[in-house]
Amino acid sequence: MKRTLFLLCFFILFTSKVFAQLYDISNAEFDYYDENRDRFVNTFVYYPSVIDEYNTETFPFVVFGHGFSMSYASYSYLWEHLVPRGYIVVVPNTETGVIGVNHGDFGNDLGFLAGYFYENSLDPESLFYNQVEQYPAVIGHSMGGGATHLASESYTGDIQTAISFAAAETDPSAIDAVANANLPLYIFYGEYDAVSPPAENQIAIYNNSNSSCKTLINVLGGGHCFFADEDWVCDVADGSETTISREEQHDITLDFLNLILDYELQGNNQALVTLEDSLDNSVRISSTRDCITTSVIPEHGNHQHSDQLQNCMYPNPARDFIYIRLKQESNLTISDTSGKIVKHYSLLSGINKINLNGLPTGTYHITVSGNAGNYKKTGRLIIQGN
Repeated sequence: MKRTLFLLCFFILFTSKVFAQLYDISNAEFDYYDENRDRFVNTFVYYPSVIDEYNTETFPFVVFGHGFSMSYASYSYLWEHLVPRGYIVVVPNTETGVIGVNHGDFGNDLGFLAGYFYENSLDPESLFYNQVEQYPAVIGHSMGGGATHLASESYTGDIQTAISFAAAETDPSAIDAVANANLPLYIFYGEYDAVSPPAENQIAIYNNSNSSCKTLINVLGGGHCFFADEDWVCDVADGSETTISREEQHDITLDFLNLILDYELQGNNQALVTLEDSLDNSVRISSTRDCITTSVIPEHGNHQHSDQLQNCMYPNPARDFIYIRLKQESNLTISDTSGKIVKHYSLLSGINKINLNGLPTGTYHITVSGNAGNYKKTGRLIIQGN
């Protein structure tokens, strides 16, 4: 049954991708100024060519960080894939040398761009005026993967999700940083990575993360530098004994990245269904996924219903919305700390998107109960300010 669901979901995704509008790629270079650090961040932006003063569409964006001794230019496969699908790719070209590279500065560059690129798009003089959606994904490879986790700690309020490819431990520590960042987290690694061995790097980052929803994806047969284009410096230093090609690793990475971004940045619930089924069934990867699930509290001693609800609420902390996955129709109430009910919803089985507009920053109590009175479960919801 799960295999059938996977194939059906893949067909839906594939056909929608085939018939969806594909955009040509334009690019521009900017020196964005971070006044808090008195630092210019040289940045390349790859974007759908329809963006101009007459365009009325808005596009989600991602910020991408390169690996050590590499540059933005080593990842063209990413923007050549993502931009036609309607994403803007923002790539800082900083900390590119071999000597004097500062991991903390690079993490701050990624975090700065996560907030500033949207804020700058609100300026009528900006090329991207009113054409950018607010909360991005921050993605990075190797050093940039570690810097992604540094950014997710310091700039949590500006980032929707953090995604790393073969993340390397950094100074300051990416392993320590993830303990303080509760964002949806996705960590990719190659099975045969010899540059940043998974046990000491990506798996350690995953294990130390306190994210309420985190996913670890092992690309079987993959290596370290195959998360990038051909780069002679990285390739010479790489001792990974891969059993798949660079192109195969790109294909696997992009297939999962599509689903993650479509869900996290565009709220595509079908992408989440396909992602979770693919994590369970794909023969190209192995995975571990840990999303907070609150257990059922049966009422009236009716334990026969204890497995009817499988609830995963995320993200938490949240800003404008949360998703709740249910096994059956239910009622949901949100109460403030005094016990006053401030929101009430009737929910369907499956994935529900809950609008939190109008709720101030703070801590709330959330209660989900079955329409038939067969279960009740409670939890805590934290709403962050924008």
